[in-house]
Amino acid sequence: MVVNDVRAVENVPAYLLRPLSEKLVSVVLGSENIDKLSNETAKEIIHLWRMDQLASPEGIDLLIKAGSIVEFLDILRILNDLGLPELKEYARILRSSIVRSHGSDWRTLRYKFH
Repeated sequence: MVVNDVRAVENVPAYLLRPLSEKLVSVVLGSENIDKLSNETAKEIIHLWRMDQLASPEGIDLLIKAGSIVEFLDILRILNDLGLPELKEYARILRSSIVRSHGSDWRTLRYKFH
């Protein structure tokens, strides 16, 4: 089961939402591991982008989840650099949950968030 809690994002200062979103998008979309995300997750990212909602709590949440699959260490670095320890811990919990629920084959799955 994947953690699904937008509350972890709600404490991010408003002035950091857009820069955080831009950095996360850059990492996720630039990843060589983007194929690890399901089509549904990719479509949700596109939908939120079209609605200009990637900098919303829901958008940040989805980008952290996607980033935790495709470029976990880069996501942790971004969250650390922006001084967001709660989100860094959230990303660690997400990653741990994904690995735990899928065992050794988690690297090959096309991951869909529920």
